[in-house]
Amino acid sequence: MLHASRARGPRELHSGASSATALPATSPLYALFHALRSAAASVAATVFPAPCRICGDPLENLSRLPVCDGCIASLAPMAMAAQGNFCEICGEGLASPWFPGGSMAVQQADALFADEPFRRCGLCQKAQPPYERAVAFASYHGAVRDLVHLLKYEHVLSSAQLLAELLAEALQPLLPLMAADTVVIPVPLHVERRRERGFNQSEQVLRALLDQLKLAPTGRLFHAGLDVLARTRATKSQTGLTRPQRKANVRGAFKAKNAAKIAGREVLLLDDVFTTGTTVAECARVLKRAGAKKVWVATVARVLKDGVSPPQRARLAATVVPALELPVAYRPKDPGHSGLF
Repeated sequence: MLHASRARGPRELHSGASSATALPATSPLYALFHALRSAAASVAATVFPAPCRICGDPLENLSRLPVCDGCIASLAPMAMAAQGNFCEICGEGLASPWFPGGSMAVQQADALFADEPFRRCGLCQKAQPPYERAVAFASYHGAVRDLVHLLKYEHVLSSAQLLAELLAEALQPLLPLMAADTVVIPVPLHVERRRERGFNQSEQVLRALLDQLKLAPTGRLFHAGLDVLARTRATKSQTGLTRPQRKANVRGAFKAKNAAKIAGREVLLLDDVFTTGTTVAECARVLKRAGAKKVWVATVARVLKDGVSPPQRARLAATVVPALELPVAYRPKDPGHSGLF
């Protein structure tokens, strides 16, 4: 069971008896108040340990991050939990264990149809997104979701360090593919939203991530591009919108600045959560129009739309079916055949 404080939403977190919260969101004093509150919360968590903000169990050690060791240990990557049954481009979960590449059983067919795009979802087979690949550490549920909320809504800035560590792990498959001088750019917030929240959560994770990559022997010198992409129009919440509505909502909401910094170079676009991909796709489109050679995407978490959780996917992946039991569509007519029929 989650701790009671986790049930609060962003509006509840901004409400209270303090007169400071009555200030308009655009007021500099409003941003100062939230910055001071975030700093005070970090100090309080160190000096006066509270229960874990995820599970509610007592914290055994002094730490700036109010999360217990058990919850941290439960942060398992998607690839480990699900045997890698995801679209190789956008990271979406494959809709069925019988979808090409969707289970260990169908992996037997991969050897027969090596030239087919078995690990691409339907959308990515129809059209390549404006980015090369998108990776995420985990599915957006459980302790990972709660950790993102600690930073994003409860202003526990110390959680950015752990989120960056998770993101660094998710990036491992991409590092050999990316240029050594890749520019790392966070998905920006609109100026009003940033002033209201006091910070951009993606930027906080980016700063911590660059420190992680400097310590790791990657052989790459990534650069932060904090002044390259701007959100020029405030957009309404994407919740409840259809995919076409989401695309229309973010269309034209971003603008590239200082294009010379990315001209002919590769870009790594960072965000906290990949929901449908419309936001990062629009950002990638704008960056490529501004001269970026390639755009890669990395997020801490990803919403899986097929309704199959990583534990369920792991159970499906553990079921190995003999090749003769494969659906007819995936059985070869003869040993030399290498395509679907």
